[in-house]
Amino acid sequence: MYALKFPASVCYLGQQPDPTTPTRYRWVVPSGDPCQCTEFRMGGVNTHPSLRPSAVSTGNGSFPRSGDPVEIRKWFQCPDPCVPSPCQNGGTCETVGFTSYRCDCLPEYQGVNCQDKHPCFFTPCQNGGTCEPRGPKYFCHCLPAYSGHLCQDDKPCLSNPCQNYGTCSSQPTASGVGYSCNCSSDFFGPTCDLSDPCLSNPCQNNGSCSSQPTTIGVTYSCDCPSNFFGPTCNISDPCLSDPCQNRGACSPQPTANGVTYSCNCLSAFFGPTCNISDPCLSDPCQNHGACSPQPTATGATYSCNCPSGFFGPTCDISDPCLSNPCQNNGSCSSQPTATGATYSCNCPSDFFGPTCNISDPCLSHPCQNNGSCSPEPTDTGATYSCDCPPNFFGPNCNISDDL
Repeated sequence: MYALKFPASVCYLGQQPDPTTPTRYRWVVPSGDPCQCTEFRMGGVNTHPSLRPSAVSTGNGSFPRSGDPVEIRKWFQCPDPCVPSPCQNGGTCETVGFTSYRCDCLPEYQGVNCQDKHPCFFTPCQNGGTCEPRGPKYFCHCLPAYSGHLCQDDKPCLSNPCQNYGTCSSQPTASGVGYSCNCSSDFFGPTCDLSDPCLSNPCQNNGSCSSQPTTIGVTYSCDCPSNFFGPTCNISDPCLSDPCQNRGACSPQPTANGVTYSCNCLSAFFGPTCNISDPCLSDPCQNHGACSPQPTATGATYSCNCPSGFFGPTCDISDPCLSNPCQNNGSCSSQPTATGATYSCNCPSDFFGPTCNISDPCLSHPCQNNGSCSPEPTDTGATYSCDCPPNFFGPNCNISDDL
């Protein structure tokens, strides 16, 4: 889609005495060609007297009531840039502003006026090639396995891509044709250029070596015997020293620089070595709250999951919403604080205040002339403000600005 653009021009509507009737005024636009105006603003009486000789007056003294381009164009009898349509080949013309237009072209055409055929519309490039338009012509960007003006040539094995006596075979793919290499013993990779890292026997302590090709080469992994860990099976099992206390179960955990262990503790114990007892054994949660132990850096603490109607670290604070403080069907929400608990009310429409006890001042429809009323809570109740339509103002939109 293309659009012809013209510079923005703001024109001011003003008034001057009517030469034919000196006691009356007429509207004027201080511009040599009002059809070039892209925005109109009210300038008051006797606007721009130095430009008055080139003013354009209206026949009946009226003026547009909105900034709609269609209304402005009709008011000044400006020509429609889309009549006749400049868009060719089935393109749709759309007016932009007062004197501009743009063309919405069919997919097979391009250009300001849809005058040019789109060279890539019929996808001339074969075998997954990407078409790039270059003016009225096109260029095909081919996949690596293809060549030619239309990417029509397929000879991936002619360049002998497989190294170290590997055998090349053409392979159909989802996007065309590629190749695969059948590598000889001890070589890996898409082009058989990677040697087997297990030939150096990197796995210690009778570990078993397995080669794994990757996107950047080839690596290996060691399947270690029991009681050994690490990339090369060179780290012994730390659980042999039985570090977990109180009958905790030890599990070795390999890390980036060695191996560590973790303890699976019995239900009444915590800590890295199961040496910390459960703080919930003393039943700290009141009012039937559920206690959950929480390990810390220095031992263990607990948290209470309180039943409905109670708050606090030990569920010892009752819910302030139980007294139904919210009036007029407001919904109450409890919020714990540092010293107890408080509440907030979610009021229904037409009510305000901490307990929904203040009615909406807009119910009396104070805004006149189709003004929009917005309630505004205050410290002592509620007031309102009016959003007035054009040509009206005042606290209740009851004052007209018609000249």
